Amino acid sequence: MLLTRLHFFALSAAVTLAQSPSVEIASNYRVQTNVTYMKEGTWEGKLDIYQRTDSAVHPTLVYFHGGDSLSSSKEPAILSLLPYLEWGWNVVNVEHHYPSATIAPAAMANAFCAVRWVVRNAGNYGFDASRLVLSGGSSGGWFALTSAIIPRPDGSDPSCPGNELVRVAPSSTGMELRI
Repeated sequence: MLLTRLHFFALSAAVTLAQSPSVEIASNYRVQTNVTYMKEGTWEGKLDIYQRTDSAVHPTLVYFHGGDSLSSSKEPAILSLLPYLEWGWNVVNVEHHYPSATIAPAAMANAFCAVRWVVRNAGNYGFDASRLVLSGGSSGGWFALTSAIIPRPDGSDPSCPGNELVRVAPSSTGMELRI
């Protein structure tokens, strides 16, 4: 019964958030939905930002939803984000594909662009770019993994310009890459 109530709450919260561009959850979080991180033709990559309202920088989760390329979307991922919100992290929930139209490798390139956007905009949202965690459920885990470890040459995608440095491990290990 409790799980059913929690699931209902999460789904209704997702619907409410999708309908308004910016809301405040209690006094701890400001939520901005459907922020554009890239454009490719008529498609716009969107993400939701769960930002702490204090002025400090916080560890940040970049979350990629799972599911198939025909029907899945970022909105139902709220249950997966709750532990990070409880820990006081910022969270970025990414839509990395357009249902039934975007398949790999384009969805992987979109995931790269989302991470690059997070690093580029870290100062605007209180993201600690040195403490980014990329995660996802099911196929979203694959997008998170590839976004963290597969290098891409600078300027290889004109719809996703930039050369932001993303740290995938402490710099003392030498494991830094440009995506």
